[in-house]
Amino acid sequence: MGLFILGRLRFHVGKRLRLSSAKCLLTFSLCILSYLATAQNYISVKDGDWNDATTWTCEGGKCNSLATFVPPSNLNSVTVTINHKVVYSQSNPINLGNKASILVKSSGKLTTLPNINVYAGSKLEVIGGTIDIGPGVLNNDGSIILNKGVLYKSGNVVNNTSIQMTNSCFILRDGNFVNMGSLLGDGNIKVEDGNIDNKGTWSGDINYFYANNGNNLPGNISTSDDIDEACDCLITNCDIEPGFPVQGKFNGVVDYAAWSLFENYSGENINPLIYNIQNGKVLLKMVVIDGQYDNAMSYLLQPEFGLTSTDFIEDFYFEEDDEKIIEAFFPIIHIDDLNEQVSLFNKIYVPFKSTLNSGLILSQGDKAQLSDLGRQGWNVDGTGLKIGILSDSYNTLGAANTDITNGDLPNGVTVVQDYPYGQA
Repeated sequence: MGLFILGRLRFHVGKRLRLSSAKCLLTFSLCILSYLATAQNYISVKDGDWNDATTWTCEGGKCNSLATFVPPSNLNSVTVTINHKVVYSQSNPINLGNKASILVKSSGKLTTLPNINVYAGSKLEVIGGTIDIGPGVLNNDGSIILNKGVLYKSGNVVNNTSIQMTNSCFILRDGNFVNMGSLLGDGNIKVEDGNIDNKGTWSGDINYFYANNGNNLPGNISTSDDIDEACDCLITNCDIEPGFPVQGKFNGVVDYAAWSLFENYSGENINPLIYNIQNGKVLLKMVVIDGQYDNAMSYLLQPEFGLTSTDFIEDFYFEEDDEKIIEAFFPIIHIDDLNEQVSLFNKIYVPFKSTLNSGLILSQGDKAQLSDLGRQGWNVDGTGLKIGILSDSYNTLGAANTDITNGDLPNGVTVVQDYPYGQA
């Protein structure tokens, strides 16, 4: 019995040891897995070199145990986020391994002098930024995502898996572009000195240009200029273009448009949609400091400026504020003198012209106001009703009769007052 009990005890002790060991191993393994699952994220904090520790901060993973924060060239379970202009100048390429990713965000740019290898399970993503990759064959076995981004490459590109584009550009300076996988979305592919060979899926919304030959491509080839224009707009934002050259910060009372005209005028109207120029003088609105109207007029009528009564525009709005606003054609070459008169004027600015959008069409307001439905539902069209209209002018350009003939204006318009420098 004793031996049996001892044996049982021995058995139970051994079992407990084995269970305890198993628990320890399991706990240790879970700790390791949890540690490894927390990927490191290197985030740029300023413009600089990839190999400069001051370029980065680091979060997660082994960051706390690192003496300096420099992303390795071989990336595994590591994310590198580029918010600034970063240059990778080492000779060995960047290798994106399993669960590794490079993300270039808006206003960021990554320039790599060598190549980048995108291996299975990795991701190269550009969202609103730019990446410029050096020579070598870019084999994509992972995922490349471009969202309003631009990717430049020197050397061949072989897409074995997936490239997803959204209003983006992929530009090869030299080499060939070979698509073995899927190229989806919309955007532009340009091969400046090589071929495009499509052996996979190519979205019909992705435009392309090749210098030499193309194979198995949908639709028609675009021009090099068309793709350049589209890609340039991704970088410079063509939706917003300045109407005049923008100057640096300056002190004074004139606005940027007037000062830019003074700095850049060469005898021709720089932008007729903005400036109203006659005989070297530009139309300006001058907001007079209270009580300084007489002094302001005396200043403007100095012989050196050459202003006459015909250069001043009558106040077409409120007679009671005649001494608050002076509108006149002023010599462009003396705008710098005007800019110094801080004791006379609060502000001096260019009164921008209105732009025309008329013709033999119904305006968008017809549908926006549901006027079309009103005419149908109540069988009315406004005949016999007279309404008031506020506009900068009616017949300044002398085309009112043509508009009446075309049906854009009715007969019998009563003009209360017409602004001489309006655009209608």
